Amino acid sequence: GETATLLSTGLGSHASNTRMAVTGSTATMNSTSLRPKHTRAQPGRRSTTPARLIPLTPVLGNPSASFDATPGMCKVDCESGMEMFLLQGEYDDFVLSGDLHIDESGKCGLLIRVDEKGDGYFLSLDLYKGIAQLRAWAYNPEGSHEEAFHYQQLQASNFLTQEGPHRFSLLAYGQYFELSLNGFVVLSLADDQFDRGRIGFYSEGAMFRVENLTFWTCTEPVNKEYPETLERL
Repeated sequence: GETATLLSTGLGSHASNTRMAVTGSTATMNSTSLRPKHTRAQPGRRSTTPARLIPLTPVLGNPSASFDATPGMCKVDCESGMEMFLLQGEYDDFVLSGDLHIDESGKCGLLIRVDEKGDGYFLSLDLYKGIAQLRAWAYNPEGSHEEAFHYQQLQASNFLTQEGPHRFSLLAYGQYFELSLNGFVVLSLADDQFDRGRIGFYSEGAMFRVENLTFWTCTEPVNKEYPETLERL
C-alpha cells in the first residue's frame, strides 16, 4: 500500500520510523519537525489564530470552577469535583501543542472531539504519578442507572515524572491519536468512535495553565484509500 509520512514537532524525539497499521497502508511517524513534506499521500496543515479559540466555555456549571484565557494562554481551576472547559470551534484533524504548568495537585487532562454534552475522548494526565490514559466516554440513554454512561479505556501508559512546565503535543488525524509529553511519545493508538467535535481541557481538583498554546488543522489525505472507519483493518 501507499506510505504516508507525517512530520511533527514534539511528537516524540524517540518516535522516528514508528510504523502504525492504521489505514491498511503504512504510516511512518518522524518526530523531528512540525513542517510536513508535501508528498502525494501526506496531509498538510493550516494554522488557527489563537484568538479564535477563546473564550473558554464551561460545560458542567460547577460553581467551584473558574477560568481565564487570552490568545495563546488558558488558565483553569476547579476546587472540588470536575469541570470541562471547551475552546471555540469544532474540529476533526488537528495538532494541539503547549506548555502545561500545574499549580496545585489534582487531575487534569485534554478533551478531544467532544460535543456540548461532554461525549467524546478524555485524555487523562496524572503528572505526579506519571500516568497518561485515553478514554472514550458517552451518555447511554438506554442504559440502567448503573449503565448510564458508556466508558472505555483505550490505552494507558506510564512516563517519567519531572518538574514542569510539561511540553505536550497532541495529534488527532482520522482514527489515529498520538500524545507526546516532554519530547517522548506516551500514547499512540487508533479508534473511530468520535470523528469530530470540540477540544479543550478538564480539571478534577486541579489548578493549571497552558502557555504557548498553538493549534493547527490538518488537510484531508490525498490517498483515497484512507478508510473512514476501522472496519477494513
